[in-house]
Amino acid sequence: MKLIKKIALLTLTTVLLLNCSNMLMDLEEIDGTATEILSSGDVLTLPLTNGTTPETIAVKALDQDNDGGIDGFDLDNDGIIDILLFEPSSQGIYPADINGDGTIDCYVLLDNGNVVFSSTSTGTTSDLWLFKNSSNLITGIVSSGTSSTLTSSLPSKTDSVLLGGEIITIPVAGSTTNKVFAQVIDIDGVAPIDGIDLDGDTTTIELTLGTPTGGFYPADANGDGTIDFYITVNNGDIIITKASDGTTTDISVLLDGTTKKPTSWDTTGNSTGDIIIPKSNDGVLTPGEVVKLPTTNGATTGTTYAKALDLDKDGKVDVFDINGDGAGDIPCGLPTGGYYPSDPNSDEVVDFYVYVPTNGDIILTKTNTGTTNNVTVVVDNTGGLVGFDTTGDGTSDITNPTSTDTTAPANPTLGTITAGDTSITINWSEPTDADFASIEYSGTGITTGTVAKGTTTKEITGLTNGTAYTITIKSVDTTGNKSTGVSYASTTPVAPVTFGSATQVIGQADFTSAISGTSSSLMHYPIGLEVIDDKLFIADMNNHRVLGFNSIPTTNGATADFVLGQADLNSRVNGTNATSFYSPYAVSSNSSKLATVDWGNCRVLIWDSIPDTTQKPADVVVGQSNMTSSVSGTASNLMKFPKDVYLTNDKLLVADSGNNRVLIWNSIPTTDGIDADIVLGQPDFTSSDPYTTSSTMNDPISVWSNGIKVIVSDRNNHRLLIWNTFPTSNGQAADVVIGQENFVTNGSDTTASTFKYPLGISVSDSGKLYVADGNNNRILMFNSIPTVNGASADDVIGQTDFSSSNYGTTSSKFYDPRDVVVNNGIWVADMQNNRILRFDE
Repeated sequence: MKLIKKIALLTLTTVLLLNCSNMLMDLEEIDGTATEILSSGDVLTLPLTNGTTPETIAVKALDQDNDGGIDGFDLDNDGIIDILLFEPSSQGIYPADINGDGTIDCYVLLDNGNVVFSSTSTGTTSDLWLFKNSSNLITGIVSSGTSSTLTSSLPSKTDSVLLGGEIITIPVAGSTTNKVFAQVIDIDGVAPIDGIDLDGDTTTIELTLGTPTGGFYPADANGDGTIDFYITVNNGDIIITKASDGTTTDISVLLDGTTKKPTSWDTTGNSTGDIIIPKSNDGVLTPGEVVKLPTTNGATTGTTYAKALDLDKDGKVDVFDINGDGAGDIPCGLPTGGYYPSDPNSDEVVDFYVYVPTNGDIILTKTNTGTTNNVTVVVDNTGGLVGFDTTGDGTSDITNPTSTDTTAPANPTLGTITAGDTSITINWSEPTDADFASIEYSGTGITTGTVAKGTTTKEITGLTNGTAYTITIKSVDTTGNKSTGVSYASTTPVAPVTFGSATQVIGQADFTSAISGTSSSLMHYPIGLEVIDDKLFIADMNNHRVLGFNSIPTTNGATADFVLGQADLNSRVNGTNATSFYSPYAVSSNSSKLATVDWGNCRVLIWDSIPDTTQKPADVVVGQSNMTSSVSGTASNLMKFPKDVYLTNDKLLVADSGNNRVLIWNSIPTTDGIDADIVLGQPDFTSSDPYTTSSTMNDPISVWSNGIKVIVSDRNNHRLLIWNTFPTSNGQAADVVIGQENFVTNGSDTTASTFKYPLGISVSDSGKLYVADGNNNRILMFNSIPTVNGASADDVIGQTDFSSSNYGTTSSKFYDPRDVVVNNGIWVADMQNNRILRFDE
């Protein structure tokens, strides 16, 4: 890591994170505010394009520092700002920072409640759009409603990966809700990131991070050269743990009572600070502090960043590390009058002095009185340290002692190896050598290649299906030394067995239409379904209804026989009673009873017999005390926007997504408001934080059980959790995870062993597991319920291989498949195409 690039940081203030409001939004009908000055909580309409068709998206304006002004827009409803706004002009025009570098990228204003993006400070042109990619992720802004070329990119929030410019939250000691906002800093512009700015001082970072392993970044908080704790990120929230496997999460920051800025780390869990956070503006060097140094390469001047280290652990700064290798580049003696003597060439003569003024910038001076300060750090064109210029001519006259490195780094640790279609994907863990630089991979019939430090996976393509390959990987250091190498077991690429085309479509007249509507044969966002005996039920979310078919349809575009939640098949009003819904999300039956998740009303409705007539009232409600209430909460008898329900012969399971948990009733409730018996994903019924362990979840969106095994689709952790026996205690840990190699990682990908926001799940009578892999626009099929972590799927529906994720509107393509049910065929809720597809099993 070469610390060479000056970066402008954003001032961030500690705020109290608010629980999500109970504001409910119809996916189609969202009105913007009518004001011309943004207010906290406003839901606004922003221009959006996919590069072809301009449209709009509804987002929320946030006031992070509670000062009455708006700080930015939350594009993905995770409570974290994605587009930062500065103070508006007198005309109500807000400068906007799109890429998180602290500079103005465009301007934002309100026009009759609609947000306008403009490239001019006067707002006279409405010439910019947010851009969404093929995975429906907003990635930046473009200059035309029909353009896909980004003019500014949004900082990504890739689950377990920290990226420069990203805004994150850090827990505050003694509170489960109070958090401090901070910004991730990538000083050199090369992955991985370099640290975190905790106090928003616009000049330094207060916590430097090492190279992550398995999504965990080692942190040396006090600059003594040892790891104090590890950091991983989960949906924008930082999790700080003593162990590199995420088994402890009790580390937080303490705040100054007046400034509300972080002052120390609490690593013991007793709300007392045991590691002091370095101050960068007090004129005193503190171990762990990161400061700026003046540089030259003979042609231009600039700055580089360096970290103050306490290598002998006596509490005093010994050296500055410029190269980021954990070694000393500028030694420092004991200060006199604030001036630290330095002898970088080790000739026992003081070459210059290091002085730190109160603005955090270091001054290198020839004298200990500050009368001259023209000493600069000389760097090469890549930012590497050359020496020091004490004469002002731009050349190095003092150099550090050098030696030839002939020591090879340690071998990497082998991870998984997965066969694909003409490809093999390998994973590994990096060695801990300070000078480790890359991984070299090779094998017979494979072109030798390298992967840079910080990346721990590689898909090797262009291979021949049916041919066995043995792959070897080696560690390479910065001087080219290579380790002896380790080899994976021989692996053979194979083409997947793929399903053909769907044989039937419901909701459309043919396989190429995707219109939405409200009638007996049209739908608007069908999101869940159930096939039981000879009946079909469809949760038609945006029409606030469940469609019922008294017999399994056999023709395309078949009409429903009856409807639940509406007075007739042409109505779409929402409500809160025994005969209405607010965005029903899922439906389940055990052949004798029917249950529906009423997402917007935070409840589950149960019919004691299978409905077969329009607007038949539900018999029982859980999640509410009666049929007319719709409060959300975190208790054994409350829910927060649940998304799935599953009925076994005698049990009820509910994916209580907003509380990051699954609720279990050991017997199906027969009266309203009954308490759940067991909770999974949380240690008790009053906790709701999202985490990534074997006993926690982050937005569980689907649940299945046969009364013995339980499977949960843990959406934001991109994985499925499997319990081999039915859970009997709160917070019981899962036995198996798929989609990830272990229980503490949560990355997403498009392979046979990974997911990208998995959704509905189903198990056939023959024991095959089917998973709706939403953002990969496919259904993955496993020949049996996996019993080992990271298992690969056997078949795929919706794609021709395991590495594709294109969406479409044909008989063999999906657009955001949300649910899958296997019963008399494979039925898929193809939500964005407003249809249900049936495939032969």
